[in-house]
Amino acid sequence: MDDGGRVLTVPLLVLLLVSLAGSSPPPAPVVCAHGTSDCTVSNAYGSFPDRTVCHAANATFPRTEKELVAAVAAVAAAKRKVKVATKHSHSFPKLACPGGRDGTIISTERLNRVVSVDAVKGLMTVESGMVLRDLIQAAAEAGLALPHSPYWSGLTIGGLLATGAHGSSLKGKGGAVHEYVVGMRIVTPAPASQGFAVVRELCADHPDLNAAKVSLGVLGVVSQVTLALQPMFKRSVTFVTRDDLDIVEQASKWSDLHEFGDMAWLPQQGKVIYREDDRMSIELMGDGLNDYLAFRSTPTAVLINARVAMEPLEKNINAIARCKAAEATISLFEMAAYGYSNNGSLFTGYPVVGFQHQIQASSGCIGSSKDALLTSCAWDPRIEGTFFYSNGYSIALSRVSAFIADMQQLRDRSPLAFCGIDASVGMLLRYVKASSAYLGKPEDSIDFDIAYYRSYTKGEPNPHSDVFDELEQMALHKYDAIPHWGKNRNFAFEGAIAMYPKAGEFLEVKGRYDPDGIFSSEWSDQVLGINGSPVIVERRCAIEGLCICSEDSHCAPEEGYYCRPGKMDLSPCEQFLLEDSSSSDNSDVESMLERHRQQMVVVVLAVKEEEDQNLKRRRGSTVGRLCIPRNRHLRSMMLMQDYFADNPTYPLHFFRRRRNAAGLLGFSTYQKISAAMRLIAYGILADYADEYLRIDEDTTFESVRRFAKVMIRVFGHVYLRAPNKEDTIKLMAANEKRVWPDMLGSIGCMHWTWKNCPKAWHGQFCGKSRKATIVLEVVASEDLWIWHCFLEYTKGYYLADEHQKPKTKWHTEFAKVQEATQKDIERAFEILQTRFAIVRGPACFWDKKTLSNILICCVILHNMIIEDERDLNLEFFTTMSVAV
Repeated sequence: MDDGGRVLTVPLLVLLLVSLAGSSPPPAPVVCAHGTSDCTVSNAYGSFPDRTVCHAANATFPRTEKELVAAVAAVAAAKRKVKVATKHSHSFPKLACPGGRDGTIISTERLNRVVSVDAVKGLMTVESGMVLRDLIQAAAEAGLALPHSPYWSGLTIGGLLATGAHGSSLKGKGGAVHEYVVGMRIVTPAPASQGFAVVRELCADHPDLNAAKVSLGVLGVVSQVTLALQPMFKRSVTFVTRDDLDIVEQASKWSDLHEFGDMAWLPQQGKVIYREDDRMSIELMGDGLNDYLAFRSTPTAVLINARVAMEPLEKNINAIARCKAAEATISLFEMAAYGYSNNGSLFTGYPVVGFQHQIQASSGCIGSSKDALLTSCAWDPRIEGTFFYSNGYSIALSRVSAFIADMQQLRDRSPLAFCGIDASVGMLLRYVKASSAYLGKPEDSIDFDIAYYRSYTKGEPNPHSDVFDELEQMALHKYDAIPHWGKNRNFAFEGAIAMYPKAGEFLEVKGRYDPDGIFSSEWSDQVLGINGSPVIVERRCAIEGLCICSEDSHCAPEEGYYCRPGKMDLSPCEQFLLEDSSSSDNSDVESMLERHRQQMVVVVLAVKEEEDQNLKRRRGSTVGRLCIPRNRHLRSMMLMQDYFADNPTYPLHFFRRRRNAAGLLGFSTYQKISAAMRLIAYGILADYADEYLRIDEDTTFESVRRFAKVMIRVFGHVYLRAPNKEDTIKLMAANEKRVWPDMLGSIGCMHWTWKNCPKAWHGQFCGKSRKATIVLEVVASEDLWIWHCFLEYTKGYYLADEHQKPKTKWHTEFAKVQEATQKDIERAFEILQTRFAIVRGPACFWDKKTLSNILICCVILHNMIIEDERDLNLEFFTTMSVAV
């Protein structure tokens, strides 16, 4: 194992083998400089996405509902902004920040009691500040169980309801806790005649309960919550690791197979950790416990050393060491059964069977007394340990298969970038049922949770963060993903409220409960679409996830990170530069190639952007003719450095030629490709290639055959594809302006004389010219792009060039317009034959398949040129901007 693997293995071994009973509890999110005034509020990680410090003029810590009402009345009378903070405040966004410096914080830390339990009816009422860990334990003592919950039990009931936190299930009411809320008491502002604050009691059939169940804290302060619980039951848990070849199929049916099932996908390793988790009878033997490894207390020295070791691995563009460290992490988690035990201390094998309250969630690092910070939670902000981004977004179940397939393609193009996800024990896939809450999930979905490295230095780029950005943008913009209210960076919330069909009903309730908006903040107004945008545009904003880059300054151009299209939107040439090739085991060579590919992409994209900008400038003596600066000198220098310099980028041993039986070297690749291109472009006889390239006729013909086959196999799916939905819309819109509504393009055919047609076939290929010809039928659009290519080996009868003589003036005008539009296909054929003389003269090959391949190859090359030279070549494709 390399150094990177050893560095991560040591702290994990300590974590796994040393069971720590003590742990310094997390710091309080609300800290006041003078008693309860001059306060700041943060989250459990010590930093909001924009890294700003949230201030408040004062804070209150009510212990009873009466004190809570008084606190709300005081701020309402003074018309000051107020926000609610929970005991540990685990939300990443600024939900608990009132904004400015004059606001008030109401902490629910001391509202943490059980109000009542009705074991017969299965009802339990608790105060909103009660931590989930204490709630499920109190329910268990009464023989009851909360059917579903998030996996982290350090949340308060009020906090997890505000953000719609959930577990994983599509059975029954689903895995969201708010679906089991049947009553709520909430304190809201009121007129002076009512004492500036009132307690609203919402029962199960109250129409406003669906607004209050997931409210982002903008309706008021939740005082009490009543939950509908179930009789205690047990669960049986087994973790199984398999290849991800069938993950698309499994994702669509896993929730049907297992009530509490989920998946942890390890994209780079090509593995999936399936959780087989089902409800069992309470009579079944077993006293298992979930004490998840990542949630246990850890020696702070180990956490600090692990972060120090992680920094160079994350900042190195060669992610091989990071990948090996991730593999070591996963192996150790599997060895320790992810922290599960069969009897509370030892793991003896799967399945692990235990009571619901001991299996559903864990939070081992928060429930102990202080130990002078010798141990802590891994993310404790008082130490420079784990620091990460947490993204979570839900995609409708009907669209998940396509998203996973796209993610697999992105993984295949940049596999090393996904090691950062593997290192966090993968991407967690949880099932979420359509919700009754106005701000709950509108349809059955899968929630994708990703945690990955975040730098302590603001604006510091990560070599592979562009892949995570592209993945998130693809989910949000292509698949209409809905961001988790308690996770994600700023740009994810742009326009998110529009994804909720009942957002209008929620805002109507908000207007009645808090007409002056004292529980609203600048952040909540932005997220709810009331005023402004959560996007922050500044230098390096895209690096921090505050914006989607639209110019290079949003990234880190000084360090080589520019705003560019994502990898899923690169041309085949640019994709080739990014591909992870090299089956070699030599990591130094792999590192060199990876670094060079990244540099080449930056240069290629920079040159392309310069060309696109200059396309708009008209120069030259002919009106409309464009002079395109192709930066030929830079390309020439790059070519010489890569292959022909004394110390080339790609050494000579990368290009080995075979020797024949006589021990002589064969023709070089350059000779073969040059011969093929000369024959296709100039239409010369094969013998002419011998004069300059010293290559014989047979080899020239074979080079043409192979060149055509490779072009079709590599580029055919891109440059000779059927128009998709977006293409069809654009083509029909363009043709409608030419008075041809609903038309996709012009169809036509051309004849290619077949000189060497076998005599036995001659009759099949003779048309009106009495010469054997092959017919090429194509469909071309106004920009001369060829969308359809079909070869027919019989007479050309697809399009009649001769029309009936016009009988009326209307027919005459129609014929003129039709003839003008038909020029599209004529121009396409003329340009095709001008560029590739091989299809202008007689064909000298003997077999039909070769002729077909050559014609299709010429069409592909033609479309490549059209894409490169037309003004709007990029508008046919959807692009996403990421920092490369």
